[in-house]
Amino acid sequence: MKTHTRETAEADIVYDVQGPLPTADGSPPLLIIGQPAESRQDVIDQRLRAMRAVESPAYAFDESAVRDVAGRALDRSHDPLGTAHHALASVASRDRTTLLQSVDVLTNAAAALKERNGSQADDASDQRRSDRSPAL
Repeated sequence: MKTHTRETAEADIVYDVQGPLPTADGSPPLLIIGQPAESRQDVIDQRLRAMRAVESPAYAFDESAVRDVAGRALDRSHDPLGTAHHALASVASRDRTTLLQSVDVLTNAAAALKERNGSQADDASDQRRSDRSPAL
């Protein structure tokens, strides 16, 4: 990663570039900018905006829960640079939707639900699923 500084009369803008410019596949580079949070409420509001940007219409958006989790996370640990790096890495990584759709494994939660409901697990079927699952 290379850090650049653009000096203007009003402000010095510092930004990091990861990877080659122009991009290897010719796509436009990802640019994320924002004002640093100055208060606890600013951090919570930024988190709310970020979560709204990635929300799915398939699930209800619970603003009060997002605000609560954001506030508790801030109280536990606040690392703006670490958060920014994580967000950039998440957005810059390749789309894994197709790979995730091909995963067919019985999770512990499903097994526990079967056990709790008194269902007998089909061990042969579960084994076939695990044989087809990619190694992580």
